[in-house]
Amino acid sequence: MGRRSSVARMSRFDVVVVGSLNLDLVARAPRLPGPGETVNGSSFAEVPGGKGLNQAVAAARAGARVAMIGAVGDDNAGDVLRGVLRSDGIDDAGLSVIDGVPTGRALIGVDDAAENSIVVVPGANAHVVLGTLPEAAVVIAQLEIDPSVVASAFRAAKDAGATTVLNPAPAENVTDEVLALCDIVIPNEHELEVLGGADHLASLGVGTLVVTLGADGADLIEAGGAPVRIDPFDVTPVDTTGAGDAFCGALAARLAAGDALSDALRYAAANGALATTVAGAVPSLPTADRTSALVEGRAVPDPAPNDAVRSPGETAAAYLAAFATGDPEQVAANVTDDFVNDHASALGSGCEGIDEYRRRLPGFLASMPDLRYDVEQLIVDGANVAAPYRLTASPGGTAVEIRGVMVIATRDGKVSKRTDYWDALTFLRQTGQA
Repeated sequence: MGRRSSVARMSRFDVVVVGSLNLDLVARAPRLPGPGETVNGSSFAEVPGGKGLNQAVAAARAGARVAMIGAVGDDNAGDVLRGVLRSDGIDDAGLSVIDGVPTGRALIGVDDAAENSIVVVPGANAHVVLGTLPEAAVVIAQLEIDPSVVASAFRAAKDAGATTVLNPAPAENVTDEVLALCDIVIPNEHELEVLGGADHLASLGVGTLVVTLGADGADLIEAGGAPVRIDPFDVTPVDTTGAGDAFCGALAARLAAGDALSDALRYAAANGALATTVAGAVPSLPTADRTSALVEGRAVPDPAPNDAVRSPGETAAAYLAAFATGDPEQVAANVTDDFVNDHASALGSGCEGIDEYRRRLPGFLASMPDLRYDVEQLIVDGANVAAPYRLTASPGGTAVEIRGVMVIATRDGKVSKRTDYWDALTFLRQTGQA
């Protein structure tokens, strides 16, 4: 089973994460563009992310008590990210809100082979300030924030007897000062090369090196010894975004729980593998029951709907996209129990409550074959979203195309109210009723 970890100890938190928080803008396309090239995309979503937030959520879902240290802007994106932390029970007392600076963003392209490319715009992440480091068994950080903040956090962690874990991404930001304070470093192959290789890290005092290898698993290198392969788990990937963060957060959580390093690494490998089977970063991060099932060779439960924490923009987009399925239950699954359906047009028929909405949906969808809302833009204001759209359908066999705007209120990843402003006169004319 491997040596027992000496990490577990009585602490206020199991894991403290020092790192970035972003609202990811994710575009899917058949392939990623080359330099100077434009390709047509197939979908777009706003998804909570940032390596710090991802790893915090991954650790929390693996069963750890987690505190987050970072910064967001005083804007809608920051509100969304604070809500994500709280929804997963993560302490956000160490999260600063920076006036006049936007929340960090990541622009992510994902192709049909589940490969991705990422451009990160730091925003408030460049303004992280470390106060008093909360007591914890493990402190984990990345390099999407100022390395001097990471160094200060690791110095305080070492003084308190905590284990320090670094995910050196982007590796270009690393300093020897930070590396010398690390107990465990988790790079991928490219990052290891930028860091100068395993021998250089060992010369700085890094005792444990874990090199992630994507679909090939990971290598454990201790005290400059030969690599020991951590075998991968066989899954069908959909999106590799966040898989490395799922690995790192789960490893920190299991080490804090006192697992032997070998057991913690196997759990982390399973967690990272499952994260590739769901689109997005935070939405893909598995819960402990799913990861444990994969580790133990049992059937892996499907992710629960509330495992995927959706932003207001993503919630609105998912609700409107569900109409194209023609399935009343897929539409109703996106609304709250006290949902309010409101129409500004005289032709619309409003209702209150999910039960009444479910009762009416089959008739509405049957009367509007081929219904589709093509959203032109999502304008997010806190928990509210304005979605200008182009509606197409074939009522009575007649093709119609109508412009409108739907104003959608969201709560906890579902639609709590919609008010639909659409052109009833154009509909009547196109269907021969006016």
